[in-house]
Amino acid sequence: MRIFTNKLKHYEAETDCKYLGGALVTSKNAASNRDIANLAASVGANTVWIGAYCYATGNNTNTCYHDDNSGVVVGMPFICEVPITNPDTYCLHNYNGYCYMASHEMNLANPVNTTYDKAQSICRANNANLVSFHSKPELDWVKSIYRNTGVQQIFAGAKAFLPDTFEWADGSNWDFDYTNPLSTSTGNCLIMDLSGRLDNGMWSETNCQNINYFVCKRLIPVATEATTSAGEELEEMEETKEHQKSVNPKFQRPQTKTELLDFSNCNSTIVMSPGTITSFGYPNTKAPAAYCIWNIAALGPYRVGIYFTDFSTYANVRIYDEFGNLISQPNGNQRPFSVLGTTNVVQITHDSSYDAYYGYHGCLFADIVCPSGFTLINQQKCLKVYTAQVQHLDATKQCTSLGGTLVTIKNAIDNRAVANFAANAGLSNFWIGGFCYTRDEVACFHDDSSGVMTYNSFGAGYPQNNFAIGQCVYMKTSGTSAGQWATNRCHRDTMPYVCEVPLTLEDHTCQNNYNGYCYLPDHEILGPTQLPKDFKAAQDICQANNANLASIHSKQEIDYIKTLYRSSGVDEILLGAQASKPHVFKWIDGSAFGYSYRNPFDNSTENCLKMSVTDELGPNQQMIYGTWSETGCQEVNNFLCKRRIVGKFPQTPEKQKAPVPVHYDITDPSNCNNTMLIAPGTITSFGYGTSPLPGGFCYYKIAAIGAYRVAIHFTDFSTWYNVDVTDQFGENVARLYNSRDPFSVLVESTVAVLTHDADKDASSDRHGFKAVVLPF
Repeated sequence: MRIFTNKLKHYEAETDCKYLGGALVTSKNAASNRDIANLAASVGANTVWIGAYCYATGNNTNTCYHDDNSGVVVGMPFICEVPITNPDTYCLHNYNGYCYMASHEMNLANPVNTTYDKAQSICRANNANLVSFHSKPELDWVKSIYRNTGVQQIFAGAKAFLPDTFEWADGSNWDFDYTNPLSTSTGNCLIMDLSGRLDNGMWSETNCQNINYFVCKRLIPVATEATTSAGEELEEMEETKEHQKSVNPKFQRPQTKTELLDFSNCNSTIVMSPGTITSFGYPNTKAPAAYCIWNIAALGPYRVGIYFTDFSTYANVRIYDEFGNLISQPNGNQRPFSVLGTTNVVQITHDSSYDAYYGYHGCLFADIVCPSGFTLINQQKCLKVYTAQVQHLDATKQCTSLGGTLVTIKNAIDNRAVANFAANAGLSNFWIGGFCYTRDEVACFHDDSSGVMTYNSFGAGYPQNNFAIGQCVYMKTSGTSAGQWATNRCHRDTMPYVCEVPLTLEDHTCQNNYNGYCYLPDHEILGPTQLPKDFKAAQDICQANNANLASIHSKQEIDYIKTLYRSSGVDEILLGAQASKPHVFKWIDGSAFGYSYRNPFDNSTENCLKMSVTDELGPNQQMIYGTWSETGCQEVNNFLCKRRIVGKFPQTPEKQKAPVPVHYDITDPSNCNNTMLIAPGTITSFGYGTSPLPGGFCYYKIAAIGAYRVAIHFTDFSTWYNVDVTDQFGENVARLYNSRDPFSVLVESTVAVLTHDADKDASSDRHGFKAVVLPF
């Protein structure tokens, strides 16, 4: 932190902090609040600006947000906060654990501006890569390096290997985007604008052979004690890096909009940027007349930029800052243009009463729809009611068979909407998408794999404290408990339920439309008599249909794809992945390889991937349904193409968080006697792989997120005493012993328990077991 004693207005303070690659200091707990207060008091400051902004008046803190994009907060001198970094004596520009080296400051024999490939070669020679960007503060930091230098633009470290599909040169995830929405330039590289115009900091496509300045970015290593040799473990970490990258979700914006009758965001409560707005009824040729108000907000340290990509209105579109000052009032037919707000909040008004009469069509539209049979709720949920009274397991099976889950609820607005939707269908109690592993709310998880519940509506006494392992969540819709959640044993009660699948975008040419993509099985493209193809031929066919071989990014997507092949006679399909090195794959469509469902029994080493789409068990009762195995790229097979549907969601869909094990003992990788392991993961007998083998009794509790059950894939098995497997209700599932070939045990519940006594394994010439745990 750094304190500034000169007294500035709030916006000026925000701007100074932003130039440093940070924000006004954020306080998220009592300890940090005291530290900030003490720092301010130490320089005699009685009041200081801090990093928070409230979008509404009154005492409603639910409309107050931290400046660092971390979410809701539970004027003077000011304190700036930037990320912690690592020390590096030789680094001039040190930020957030990386060293940034501007070409004009490097001691180069070559010119300080050059082509993309030469710039990347220079960076590699300095143990770095051309810069990748992963947040707006990082972008602001790089811009600060070039303040007062006269440099107008620099290369960003991204290159396209497919049209409009870019990848960072350092291999990091594409988890932040600041592409100029008005740019019409084309090329296979990206430049970042530094001119100070409205598009300052934005990225545009460019020819890689153009000459530009550049920035290299190098990871600053952290000095740590080596707990193992630098050989095998570090090599394995490097080879599996693509599989083990953590996907850092973008800030999850609160869902503050009210339920709408259209997709324009007209008269919504508030729209958090980034997002999309349109005139009412756009792009209908006879759009209805309406008076619309849009309140648009950017998080604390940033202002609102409005980029009109299509504009045709009769009456003025008036744009005001948060103090009511008129910024701009465009009208008529105009080419794409920008309006830059001067404050955190902008209000736009427009009366479309005469647009259709005078032949004007309004402004840009994103057509959101739900799959057939589902109803759009709150413009962000696709729901379907099932009135049949079933156990929780049967409800989850039905929802996952559609590529969805039981409905997940993450804010009060959605909770009310779901409760009303269910009540209108005649439901009084119904299953929802949550599961609690203990009575503590912090051990309750959403069914959609997004992680621990950050919002809940549990009634008094819930989750209950009398269940040893696991409780399923349901909602009440009547009486004083309407909208409240309760829990019960999953197999004891039967109830109706509500399924949820992702929103998608309308495409009348697409038969298989899911989550903004069109899926094209080969038999639908070529006809039922077509012959299987190898990887290259399959990808050529996909590209001829403006698609790529399919990439997969969630268990729900796997479930949806499986539905396309029911009763088709197809056993497996090619996926759109190729190996960059042994067992490390990249999706050919350029998306991040942030999710994996690899076949644990697959020991092959090939350069392509295939997916099993048959529900038949493999040899020795191995369950491989939906899993991916390596295959030769020259092998012929059925295949699936996947095409992005052109359009934009009005809000960025939530990215799924990888489930995190509740506890790991890093001194023992077996997970023996740990609190709980959440699938996917690995368990072994205690001391597996060591000699002599130690004895001991082990208890394993394994959980799958609520929508799924536990599949235990034993890839090696040799024990003397029994390995007993039970479900969460204490019912015996399997009793295993002796030496066996690889096999699977499927547990029809969300939690499984294993026990094993290894005391006689070593003396009986047994070596223990190893198993991969997956949700299914």
